[in-house]
Amino acid sequence: MPPIYATGYIDIFVEIDGSSDLHFKGKFLVETPFQAPELVKVDEAVTEMDPKTIKIEWDYHNLTMDRNAMVSITLYGYKESTITPQLIFIDTIVVRTF
Repeated sequence: MPPIYATGYIDIFVEIDGSSDLHFKGKFLVETPFQAPELVKVDEAVTEMDPKTIKIEWDYHNLTMDRNAMVSITLYGYKESTITPQLIFIDTIVVRTF
């Protein structure tokens, strides 16, 4: 997601290649991290060097109304060894398909 320097509802209009054909129109809610409820819970094992399991729970209503929606979980690491922090792809843990 690109940086957004506003909070609240933002009007969204989607066109393709600058055409005047409107493909999507809607509102997007931007919340600061302090306003947004914490809907993803990760257990303390994530701080261990080599955990055997990591339990992740989330409220599916935050993403979809379909309890059976397909889910992919990808694990990234965060590294601050230089001036610019890095997100490093580690692995795709789960891909749920039907």
